[in-house]
Amino acid sequence: AHRTFFFSIQGISLKWKIMIPFLFFSFVGTMLLTYIGLTSQQELIRQEEQQKIRSFYRLFLTRIGYKGEQALSMATVVAENPRVQEWLARRDKDALEAYAAPLYERLQVDFGILQFHFHIPPGKSFLRVHLPQASGEMIAYRKAIMDVMKSGRGIATFEWGVTGLGIRGIAPIYDAGALAGSVEIGFPFGKLFLEDLKKNWGPDITVFQKK
Repeated sequence: AHRTFFFSIQGISLKWKIMIPFLFFSFVGTMLLTYIGLTSQQELIRQEEQQKIRSFYRLFLTRIGYKGEQALSMATVVAENPRVQEWLARRDKDALEAYAAPLYERLQVDFGILQFHFHIPPGKSFLRVHLPQASGEMIAYRKAIMDVMKSGRGIATFEWGVTGLGIRGIAPIYDAGALAGSVEIGFPFGKLFLEDLKKNWGPDITVFQKK
């Protein structure tokens, strides 16, 4: 059978002897170029996907930063109220709550804030407007609040608290040039925040906490 096949190859014309290798290498070359083309296209798609993912991540961080600055702006307005400064300096919780409770309800309805919290040195919860019964404990574990107490400057932060993870703005409160305490306003971070991103920008985002 092998000899018959060998003689049959020898018996074909010169034209086909030239054409067979040419067709073989053309086929191999075409397959190789197709493979390289598909591989390059897949790499371009992967790079484009990575670029899009990074863009969504930057958008995610930008939204958090924007909410933090918004919270800090609200907290700063409250902190600059002379009555608030006086009440906190005098530790007049009743007067402070009478002012802050209706304001909290309005800010919650209009802007969706969740946390509204007053603190006093050296790092104690004075009045949780959103949760009055949970006030009074030491909160030295809240790094952002301690940083404001030490530096005397307001900051925006993304931090855990008693009511969960929040995008918060914390502003110092001064009375007669002395630090009387600080006030914190915060937006909740969770399902609604992520659903808003999906509604307006498209991506499904899930956040995992590293413990």
